[in-house]
Amino acid sequence: MVFPSRCCSIFLLILLSWGFVFVPVGMAGQAEPEILWKLACLAPKNVGYAVRVQEILIPEVQKATQGKLAVKVYWGGVMGNDEEALKKMRVGQLHGAGLSGEGTFKLSDEISVLGLPFLFNSYEEVDYVREHMTDTFDAIVEGQGLKLLTWLDQDFDQIYTANKPVATLDDFSRSSFITWFGPLEGRLLETMGTTAMPMSVMEIPSSLRSKVAEGVIAPSIWVLGTQLYSTLHHVNTMKIRYVPAFPVVTIKAWNMLSETQKDTIHKERGAWTNTFNKLTRKDTEKCIQAMVEYGMVLTRTQPGELKRIKAQAVGIWEPLAGELYSEEILEQVQAHLSEFRCQ
Repeated sequence: MVFPSRCCSIFLLILLSWGFVFVPVGMAGQAEPEILWKLACLAPKNVGYAVRVQEILIPEVQKATQGKLAVKVYWGGVMGNDEEALKKMRVGQLHGAGLSGEGTFKLSDEISVLGLPFLFNSYEEVDYVREHMTDTFDAIVEGQGLKLLTWLDQDFDQIYTANKPVATLDDFSRSSFITWFGPLEGRLLETMGTTAMPMSVMEIPSSLRSKVAEGVIAPSIWVLGTQLYSTLHHVNTMKIRYVPAFPVVTIKAWNMLSETQKDTIHKERGAWTNTFNKLTRKDTEKCIQAMVEYGMVLTRTQPGELKRIKAQAVGIWEPLAGELYSEEILEQVQAHLSEFRCQ
């Protein structure tokens, strides 16, 4: 496999096993596992987010259960896309999944409020809202018959295009985009004046290589991991949207744990979430740097033009309230952001 020169160290792990199943066993000095969770994940094993899942999330959840939980992960989308994984969870074929942003938004329309264009200006704002609203999103996910283990970051996704850089509002109308994030992304692309082509995440790489569309809004780790840097030659890192990633399990799987184990996970998840997000934020920056070093052109939007783009994009917030997500949850998020920005 060929990767960008001086690529970030995390992707050297790609040269290791591409096996689909990872089975952590009980920790030294602890009891043998008594519970098995079968989980799905789109990320290939030992690539990008999967590295941090294996380094941090799985060991910490196991530790919280005193080694009585074993986790079997089906990596690389072998269980299908996120929507298919959710269906398998509902019929008992899977206990849970590490959902990408696409799957996270499919859990509930209410969650899509977090992906509104230009809602967040920084990760510090994201962290503040997470601190104050995790319980809210816990309840939303539980309403779908699932348990939110923690609230992770996917990325501030970037704009990638093959031949035409997107730096101005008018540039959007000169490009066609693949849309894979559901109605919110579709509405955003529509209001930006571009052609949007809906498809499954599994179809995107081949479609872009076949020039079915000019670009996509996506996280850097995914673009690098799929080797689309050889097809997509331009990237704009404007913070057009923040995307969360939710690892979830079914309520039935959650109830396999004792009350003590559940309480421990709740008490400790904040610490390992912070560790995970701190590392993956660095990983995503390194991925962009690696692709630029390879030859991808970094496009920057001038402040005046960025203001124009934001004004156009933010115009979808209010019309979608009551249609896609509730006015109440939008007001809650905005209130917390106002609190943070006034500090």
